[in-house]
Amino acid sequence: MCMSSDSRPTSRVLAALMIVVLLTGPSLQAFAQGQDTPQSLRDRFDMAMNHILAGEYGQSEAILREIIRDYQGSNLRKAWDLLVWTVDQDRGRDEARTVAREALEIYPDLTNDRINVPQDIGAIYDELRKEMYGALQIEAIDKGLEECPVWLNGEVKGTLPLYLDLVRTGEYELRVGCDGYEEYVSQISIAPDRDTVVTITLEK
Repeated sequence: MCMSSDSRPTSRVLAALMIVVLLTGPSLQAFAQGQDTPQSLRDRFDMAMNHILAGEYGQSEAILREIIRDYQGSNLRKAWDLLVWTVDQDRGRDEARTVAREALEIYPDLTNDRINVPQDIGAIYDELRKEMYGALQIEAIDKGLEECPVWLNGEVKGTLPLYLDLVRTGEYELRVGCDGYEEYVSQISIAPDRDTVVTITLEK
């Protein structure tokens, strides 16, 4: 197999592999289609897929970015996944990581489509998640405080006891309130790739 200097397949070889996928498994077109997907969006995905098959990654990137721009608020995991792979083929791994970081800011649990997108793109997501996210566990010493609401930076996240996965690293204001108790307020820091455990006490 012909390989480029950075050990990734050339565009021609990738196009050939994609054709094999189309013949032996779910098509890339099916990858983009769903019952609730507007026809105009499916058409754009089809155009992007055709460019990918032809090794025209710049054109595919332009269409995928238009999809992401025009359909904000929709579930665009597939568009981001294809965009990361397209950029990886067109401009290299460093640029792909930059785009993958953007995608993970929106979809922290993003994974690659294992039929149509190479596994090493999924590895990019896994590596970046370890840099970008941690987990938060909040529990009270007094077990009678279960079901007390928990706020993180002013947003209700659930009730005690609480475990939150994929929390963006950084500083947060943690508040816990419960009838008959003084409100608990504290600044906490979420570190990457680890559980931050906070044990609280509420005063009556």
